[in-house]
Amino acid sequence: MSEWKPIPRRQFPKLPGLRTEESIYWRKYRFPVLVKETGAVTSINFSPVRPHDFAVTSGMRVQIYSQSNQAVRRSISRFGDVAYSGSYRRDGSLLVAGSEDASVQVFHTQTRVILRTYKAHLGPVRATAFASDNVTVISASDDRTVKLWDLSADEPKQEFTTTDDGHSDYIRTMVPNLDNPNLFLTGSYDHTVKLWDARTAGAVMTMEHGAPVECVRLFPGGSVALSAGGDHWTAWDMAAGGRAIHQVRAHKKTVTGLAFDPDYTRILSCSLDHTVKIHDVRDYSVTHSVVYPAPLLSVALSPDNTHLVAGMANGLLSIRHRATAASLASGRAVAPVPAATAAAEATTQAAIVNDGKRSARPPASGSYRFFVRGRGHQPGANDFTVESRRRPRLQPFERLLKNYEYQAALDLVLSPDYSQRLEKLRREHSSQYGQPSNKPFPNQASPASPLVVISLLEELVQRSALQQTLLNRSDTDLLPLFQFIIRHIDNPRYSSLLIDVASMLLDLYDINAGKSTLLDDMLVRLSSRVAAELQTQRRLFSLIGSLDMLFAAASTSTTGHIVPAGRPEAPMLQPDVSARGFPARSGPSGVDSVPVISPANLPNTSN
Repeated sequence: MSEWKPIPRRQFPKLPGLRTEESIYWRKYRFPVLVKETGAVTSINFSPVRPHDFAVTSGMRVQIYSQSNQAVRRSISRFGDVAYSGSYRRDGSLLVAGSEDASVQVFHTQTRVILRTYKAHLGPVRATAFASDNVTVISASDDRTVKLWDLSADEPKQEFTTTDDGHSDYIRTMVPNLDNPNLFLTGSYDHTVKLWDARTAGAVMTMEHGAPVECVRLFPGGSVALSAGGDHWTAWDMAAGGRAIHQVRAHKKTVTGLAFDPDYTRILSCSLDHTVKIHDVRDYSVTHSVVYPAPLLSVALSPDNTHLVAGMANGLLSIRHRATAASLASGRAVAPVPAATAAAEATTQAAIVNDGKRSARPPASGSYRFFVRGRGHQPGANDFTVESRRRPRLQPFERLLKNYEYQAALDLVLSPDYSQRLEKLRREHSSQYGQPSNKPFPNQASPASPLVVISLLEELVQRSALQQTLLNRSDTDLLPLFQFIIRHIDNPRYSSLLIDVASMLLDLYDINAGKSTLLDDMLVRLSSRVAAELQTQRRLFSLIGSLDMLFAAASTSTTGHIVPAGRPEAPMLQPDVSARGFPARSGPSGVDSVPVISPANLPNTSN
């Protein structure tokens, strides 16, 4: 005996997605790995030298992740408070980071040894970096100062304060010029971006961003600068004295970070609106968007274009990998994690990863790793694959439909307390078949979705059971169905079916008109909705006529003769209300219109 299959859901055509070469390329960044950090991920910085490990600053530590397996290779946690802005030196051997306790520390990336600790700032140090000469450290702080340090000394060799035409509010971002060790750019919450020259006493250029500045970036050579803050980011022409080239408003919330691709042909921006947007540097247009599950604070792209890393405010770190021919040949590309286990992967990643090495012990029985072992195994060319056959899981109304309880199935999907009735059916089913009482039904449909009701009505029509389902109902039983018809009868996707259902209801219950106040009210509301839809169609036909006249006039002016429109007359929604016993009245345009029915003019059918 064949199995009873779930009823097919009504499908409607959808617009095809726009797939360009740009979107195809960025969609290759797959295999997402989600890592839960101890705090908000405020900074991500890739090592300029191979193998391009990346430093992630979160909470009171800076963790160095391996690019090859996305695991923690080293963890630097020698901070007295929250760490900020972990940045590599150009040779990748040293790393500098600031802290909430106003200190700046320089570490050796291989041994994690603290080489220098600077404590001249009076506020949290939010931005640190090495100058291009590799011996100068630049730090910017909430104390509104910028300090330059020499690696061989413990005191700053130069300081820029508010008296040097400096910032008047917190300095939250800073970037050095990679081609000139004396130039660097800062952004502040005083809405300004300043260019500094270590050979002069103060700022050499000031740009007004218009919002608190969260991030600044410089193109190679320093000819163009970028600043992000508020709901926009701005490109500045530094050669023209800091003139604004373009302002991009592609995000809905504050833009928190900017990044370049290795070729400097794309700009990546992240925002609190959960998106990373990729922009073309030629016209600053958005070429692709990536959506994340939480507000974003930082984003970075690896120098070899293989890893896209984003940090979120809730502590999640997303690592997307683009598989290359070399990674596929070496077996480093892994299968994508299913959506159902993404959350579990995020919570167990910290337990699986231990100092960059996976545990060699077999997974314990009953653990998460025990149940997902072998998940990524792929069958070979000579393996015989056995397809597992699963029984279809039916929703509660489909179980009723299977038992020919048509009225109960329709009442279930139309009931306003749909979730409570599902819970009652679930308990009855559990007690009957011995299933656990806390196991929910699979694939529970939303009671607000009309597709479930439409699919059920179409199934009843196919079974020739619609009339049987609508018979012998009270006015309170008809109320949910009338409400559904009134709400959706003017929807072109459902109108053809709902007009037939409404006609059948009127045929079955026209003798009850005038006997029930509730039924009369439903008929009045249905008539009003149909009359409003007819009025809308008349206005649309008038608009079509006006457009035809304009097109004809334009054609006459160009060709010298009138080109007929040749538009076929579309049928209008015109139910036969006279057959229901309702008096019709003529409208102002001579077209019979559907009356607005009131209980006063309903026909008296009582004996």
